[in-house]
Amino acid sequence: MILNLPYLSQHSAATDPFWKPRACAIVCIKTVGDLMRPGSMPSVDDLIHEGQAIGGFDRGPGWRHLHLTILLHNHGVLAYSQEYRSAGNRTTSGVYVPSEYTEEFTNAALTKMIYELKSGRPVIITVPGKSNLPGQVHMMVLTGFEYESDQIAGFYYNNPDTLIEAEGKDCFIKKEDFIKGWRRFAIFVE
Repeated sequence: MILNLPYLSQHSAATDPFWKPRACAIVCIKTVGDLMRPGSMPSVDDLIHEGQAIGGFDRGPGWRHLHLTILLHNHGVLAYSQEYRSAGNRTTSGVYVPSEYTEEFTNAALTKMIYELKSGRPVIITVPGKSNLPGQVHMMVLTGFEYESDQIAGFYYNNPDTLIEAEGKDCFIKKEDFIKGWRRFAIFVE
């Protein structure tokens, strides 16, 4: 099952060279907003400026989820962000290990994402960023899923970080790889 969601590239939608590598979240907001409320979303450049005006961008991690939902609200799309992380004990190197709830929360998230996609609503997700923007994250839109033997086999997604639609639209990732790479943040729309 794949939603018919248009593809939009952050490299062609953002006109300012500074924003081209940093516009993934805004492109996701525009793409999902255009689906949920056709004609209500301004251009990517205008959304970038609006997002900056409300304090939504931090040069460290990038775009803040709360402010991205506010951008959607500003244009008539009800949205909320949800975090599915849980940290267990810290290792001696200061890194948190997954908690006893990590698997439970991940399963709840996957169930919610499937429900939303079946209902015709794409899901914005966060994954690790690119090496040329250290410390930042990347955002993409889940557009569908695939079942195999009554189990989730994987997800389809639009990755705005390419100029070529065929390389970024409805890409498939296996469930196991998705779980490894997903940062446990999602934005849902209604």
